[in-house]
Amino acid sequence: MALIFCLPNPRTEPQEEAIPSPYSFNIKTGAAYGTKVTREEVGDAEGRVKGTYTVSSPRGATRVVQYQADDTGFHANIKTSEPNIKTHSPSNAQIEAIPIKGTFPLYLIYSLNCCYRIVLNRQYDNFTIKC
Repeated sequence: MALIFCLPNPRTEPQEEAIPSPYSFNIKTGAAYGTKVTREEVGDAEGRVKGTYTVSSPRGATRVVQYQADDTGFHANIKTSEPNIKTHSPSNAQIEAIPIKGTFPLYLIYSLNCCYRIVLNRQYDNFTIKC
């Protein structure tokens, strides 16, 4: 004797697409370890979005991203002073490397195969650590 159970096929009703409504917001945060983040964004009734966010590290590096999303897709312009970033343009983005110049208190310990280096108050344009 065999029992066969047939479960009904759940049908999903087509979802109505949400109608975009205008909005805007901005936030500013500061983490306990010195990282600062700001963000502003505006959306319109046509579904287009524009915004900017900034991330600043306690070591002096900053990344600023300006973005927009519309019927042509998502596009970003990025300016950064983060180490080892080169200016380039991948799909739908423009990344511009801006070197940090000046003297910054860097407290950095890098270890690789028992290789330790401490860097304090170094003046640099492009910063790379190699062991």
